Amino acid sequence: MTPIDELKGWLAIYREAKQAIAKAEEAAQMAREKIEDALGDDEVGTIDGEPVVRWTFVRSERFDQKKAKALLGDDAAACMIPTETRRFTLVEAGAEQ
Repeated sequence: MTPIDELKGWLAIYREAKQAIAKAEEAAQMAREKIEDALGDDEVGTIDGEPVVRWTFVRSERFDQKKAKALLGDDAAACMIPTETRRFTLVEAGAEQ
């Protein structure tokens, strides 16, 4: 473990910013739902006759791991590429390490 006592203020700023982001994301989601409801099946929304929002269909293709395993069995593992990332997690007061 690394003590970061001198960063206590930065940790408080980070927590407050994350809470503000969560509130803003909630408001944005609510606004988006209202706009999507108003658009219905239309792809473009206008204000004063000018387009201000587009809600278009996008098609993409993704790799289906379950299907690959069903088709290839254990050989499907040969197609997997291991990756490593670091997860940054705030620990709540009183939580176990």
